[in-house]
Amino acid sequence: FSGLNEARTRCVLRVPQDYQKLLSVRTTNGKISWNGMERLEGLSLDTSNAAIEVESCTLPQLKASTTNARIELEDLSVEGTTTLSTTNGSLHLTQVKANRLEMKTTNSSIDLDSVSASGELEAETKNGTIKGRALDVGNTLWLKTTNGALTLEDSQAGVATVETTNAAVRLERISCGKTFTATSKNGRVEFERMEAITANFKTTNASIK
Repeated sequence: FSGLNEARTRCVLRVPQDYQKLLSVRTTNGKISWNGMERLEGLSLDTSNAAIEVESCTLPQLKASTTNARIELEDLSVEGTTTLSTTNGSLHLTQVKANRLEMKTTNSSIDLDSVSASGELEAETKNGTIKGRALDVGNTLWLKTTNGALTLEDSQAGVATVETTNAAVRLERISCGKTFTATSKNGRVEFERMEAITANFKTTNASIK
């Protein structure tokens, strides 16, 4: 049977406009793309070895999980908690609002652009970079990576902590209502135009400037 192409199946899920309960979508080895629903109690998306994309939605809560692939959110508003999890895949968030944001990946990057959380924002990766631009966090911001650079620009939070190892931390135009802490092991810490009641900068085997 050599030379035969493997068939591909595309499934389109149409949800009634008046459906207002929790919706869970699960597949394996298949990409999930979601947009437009605004009356659900919550949305749960689960796949493996394929990407998840969610855009142009207003939701009470969101959970998205995959492996070996990226998760992308764009133009999204979540009243409650957004939880994102992947391995060996990147996380990309653009113009996202939520009460609480939790995200984690390994061996890949996290890129946050124009993201706001009225409560907390937590992002963690291993062996990947974290880039944050125009973040607005009401309470606590926590960013952590290992073996990857961490960059934060034009952002504000109540309390903020950024951590990395074996790489640099770069901070520009940051406003923090209470305490800001930046820690790097074996990497430099650089900051420019920082505002905070208390600012702590820590590094080992590298410079602070």
